[in-house]
Amino acid sequence: MMVVIFHLFPSRLTGGFAGVDVFFVISGFLISSSLFGELAASGRIRLAKFWAKRMRRLLPAAFVVIAATAILSAIFVPPFTRAEFLAEGFASIFYYENWSLALSSADYFADSNASPFQHFWSLAVEEQFYLVWPLALLVVTWIARTKSKAAITVLIAVSALVSFGFAVALTALDPGASYFNSFLRVWQFAVGAAIAHVLAKKSLSIKVSPAISILGLALIVVSAFYFDAGSGFPGVAALLPVIGTALVIVAGLGGLPSGLTRVYEFKPFQFLGDISYSIYLWHWPVIVLAPFIINRATTSIEKLLLLAISIALAWATKRFIEDPARTSRMFVAAKPRLTIITALISSVVLAVSLTAVSAATPKVIENNIISLDQAKHDAADIGSQCMTKAEASEVIWCNFGNQKAAYRVLLIGDSHAATHLSGFKELAIKHDWALTLAYKAGCSFSLVERNSTARGTSCVAWNNNLQTDLAAGAPFDLVVTANYSNNFLADIKADNWSELAIAGYRAAWQPLIDRGAKVVALRDNPQMTEAMKACWNEAVSDASQCAGARDEMLYPDYSQQAATGLAGAFALDLTDLYCDAKACPSQRGGIYIYRNADHLSATYARVISGEFYNRLQNLLGRG
Repeated sequence: MMVVIFHLFPSRLTGGFAGVDVFFVISGFLISSSLFGELAASGRIRLAKFWAKRMRRLLPAAFVVIAATAILSAIFVPPFTRAEFLAEGFASIFYYENWSLALSSADYFADSNASPFQHFWSLAVEEQFYLVWPLALLVVTWIARTKSKAAITVLIAVSALVSFGFAVALTALDPGASYFNSFLRVWQFAVGAAIAHVLAKKSLSIKVSPAISILGLALIVVSAFYFDAGSGFPGVAALLPVIGTALVIVAGLGGLPSGLTRVYEFKPFQFLGDISYSIYLWHWPVIVLAPFIINRATTSIEKLLLLAISIALAWATKRFIEDPARTSRMFVAAKPRLTIITALISSVVLAVSLTAVSAATPKVIENNIISLDQAKHDAADIGSQCMTKAEASEVIWCNFGNQKAAYRVLLIGDSHAATHLSGFKELAIKHDWALTLAYKAGCSFSLVERNSTARGTSCVAWNNNLQTDLAAGAPFDLVVTANYSNNFLADIKADNWSELAIAGYRAAWQPLIDRGAKVVALRDNPQMTEAMKACWNEAVSDASQCAGARDEMLYPDYSQQAATGLAGAFALDLTDLYCDAKACPSQRGGIYIYRNADHLSATYARVISGEFYNRLQNLLGRG
C-alpha cells in the first residue's frame, strides 16, 4: 500500500516508492525459501513446474488488467498519447517494461507523461528474477555437488555485494536509468534469499522478536516519510527499507507475542494483504486513466474514490480471476507445459491485439491547428534519431535539403537547438540550403569546463569530437546554435560562471568564424513556470488557458552576451514571438507553442520559421 498511497498523494508520502524495495526483499525470501526447500528434499529444482506455478499465479490477473487498460485507452485516450501508452503495454506483456523505461530515459518520479502500464516495471524485474534465480541455483549446486550449501552462500554473497556496489556507483551517475535496472535490484532479492538460506530454521527469542519487528517497521515507515525523488534509489538510501524488511521477516520466523500477532492479523490488514497483488495491478491504470475519462485532473476527494475503485476491482480480480486460475484442476493436474503453452499463446494474442489498436493510431500532423494531444508529441526529431544521448560522446551528423547546394547551414547545440529543426528543414527546401544538424541531450555547443559526472565528461568529449570533425570537414556559411539556458547539469558551479560561460561559447565558435562562417546564437525560448507546467500537464484536451509571467519564464542566456562584440557572431532574440510584454501563453493563433515545459512544438517552430528567416537576413545585413 505504500506505493499506492505514494502514487495517489506523492507530496504526503514522499518515500512511498520504497514499498517496491520492501516487495523485492519479501519476494526474494519467499521464492528462495521454496526453492531451497525443494533442493533440500530432492536435490533438484523442477524448473518447468516452478515457472508454470508462477505463471498461474501472476499472468491471468496481469493480462486482464493489461487488456482492460488497453480497451479504456482506446476509448478515452487521445490517439498520439494512446500510441505511446500501448507501446509500453506491449513491453508489459513480455515483462521487459523496466528495460524499456531505462532505455528511453524515463523518469519514474516525473509528474506527467507516465503511461498506465509503467508500474509493470517492478513486476518485470520480479519475473526476470524468477527466470534467472532457479537457473543460477541449479548451476552452482551442480558445480559444487558435495558443498552445495556453501556454494549457495557464495552465490548470494557475491550477487548481493556486486549488485549493491554497482547500484551505489551507477545511481550516482544516472539515477533515472538505474532505478529500473534489474541488475541493480539483485541485492535486494539476495537479502531475502540470505534470510531464507541462513536463518529459515532458526528463530529469535520471543522476548527479542517484538523489538526487532517494531524496529524493522519503524525503518520502513521512516523510509516512506523521509526519502524523496532525490534520495538515490536503489543506492545507499535503499538500505533503510531493505534492512527494515529483513528485520521484520527475521522477527517473524519464530513467532511473535500474541499482542503483536493480533496487530498483524487485524482483518482489514489481512484483507488488503490477500488482494495486494491485484491492488498493485489496478491502482495505477485507474489513477492515470481517470483524468482522460473525466477530462480534467482529479481532486483529493476523487483520488480517495479511485483508491476505493482499485480495491473493489482488486477484490473481484482475486475472487474471479486469480484464485480460479491458480487452483484450476485442468492446469494444476496437467503437466507444466500446458500452462506454459497457454501463457505463451495468451501473450501473443494480447500483443497482437495491442499492436492492431496502436497501428490504427494516426501518426501525421496535417495542418498547423493541432490538438493538445498532438502538441505534446510534436517533436521535430521524431524518435530522437539524430540526438547524441546524455552520457554518449559520439557525434551524430544528420543532413537535410540539397547536400550539393552552395550555401551550407549548421544547426547545433542541445535539444533546444533541435526544436527548430522543422522550421529549418522548410527553409532549406525553400532557399536551397545544405542543412546539417548535430545535437546532444543536455549539452551546449561550448568548450566551457564541465563537472566530473558522466554527463559532464561526455559533454566535454562530444564538444572535442565536434571540433575535430568540423575542422576536417567543409566549412559552413551559417551556424545557428541554441541551448537550454537553465540547464547546469553538466556545468561546474563557480562564482564567475557567467565569464566562464561566455568564454566557452566563444572558444567553440571561433574556429568556425575563422573559416568564414557567420555564427548566430538564438536566445533560448521561455520555459514554463511551475504553475504553468502543472496546468499544461493536467490538461487533457485544452491547455489554451495555461500561461506564465514573462519575467519568470526567461533565464539568463550567456550565449547572447558571448555573441555581442565578437566579430562574425550575432545574437538573435525571438522572445516576442512567444510572449507579449507581460505574459507567455501556451498558444498563439490557435497553435500550441510548446511540446512540453521547455521545448517548442515542431509545428510552432515551423510556423515562425519565415519570420526567423526575415530577421536573420536583416541581422546579417541582407534584408
